Amino acid sequence: MPPTLFLIEDNDFVRLGFRSACSRDLVSIVGEASGLQEATQLLSGQSVDVVLLDADFRDEQALAQLQTLIETIGDARVIVWSDQVSSQSYPSLLRMGVAGLVDKTLSFEQLFCAITSVAEGRYFFCHPQHRSLLKPMRPATTVDTDADRIDQLSIREREVLGLLSDGMTNKQIAEKLFLSVKTIETYRARLMKKLDVRCRAGLTTYARQLQQTA
Repeated sequence: MPPTLFLIEDNDFVRLGFRSACSRDLVSIVGEASGLQEATQLLSGQSVDVVLLDADFRDEQALAQLQTLIETIGDARVIVWSDQVSSQSYPSLLRMGVAGLVDKTLSFEQLFCAITSVAEGRYFFCHPQHRSLLKPMRPATTVDTDADRIDQLSIREREVLGLLSDGMTNKQIAEKLFLSVKTIETYRARLMKKLDVRCRAGLTTYARQLQQTA
């Protein structure tokens, strides 16, 4: 069953495009609003897995409205999907409990991967600086770090992961490593399992994040 989602977006065309992309039953949209205040009213008493929202968080009033929304929605998890977030706002958003920070350069496939990850209780961040801000907020007993996960990988798996970060397709990787496409698909499936990534686009995004922080 796909995760349920409430969309907050003031651009009618973006909402239309998102609804069209959701026709693949990857996400079940249960409601929409054009702003945070309207969403807070509509979500009061409503159960939803994920709230995906766009707002101009360079404005302190928007941060205050988001805090009110988060206090209203209970267990629902929030993804900020916006290009209008200043770096100074990142710590505040994370302290409020935002579980995902993504920008609008993501493909719909990557965005749906983010939604699925967050609905399953994980975090999803586009950029390395977002991930680094999260580390001080994790419990000291947390051992599920990127380094721990990479240590589980074989030399060949790390090689495949590195080529994925360069944007290479399975066929291109197979040709470079003199392996079959089926073998690369097997390595990719192993990587997804070991790195706890649930979709193909998410694995490529994860690989690029690791490359940028290396």
